[in-house]
Amino acid sequence: MTALSAPESAPERLDDVRALWGSLIHQVAADGFMVIGASGLPVAHPALRYFSALHSAMRDLKAGTESGGAESPLEQMQRLARQALDAYDSEQAT
Repeated sequence: MTALSAPESAPERLDDVRALWGSLIHQVAADGFMVIGASGLPVAHPALRYFSALHSAMRDLKAGTESGGAESPLEQMQRLARQALDAYDSEQAT
């Protein structure tokens, strides 16, 4: 697995966000919108949580601005991914 690094320019970031969007689309298409959770019950695919943030990042990059002030879209996605995974882990622990 390759480490993520911040691209130099907005077009490169937009390409990276689009690539991540495409990867998530393919994963959800392969797995389905509902997957079996840790408790054995169907749950919404965890990747679905990222689409809103990715859409916002793409919109902001297309407009030539970065959302979140000093936080780059990549940093924002990483932060949101950590938050979503933490929330998912705590849901599964209960």
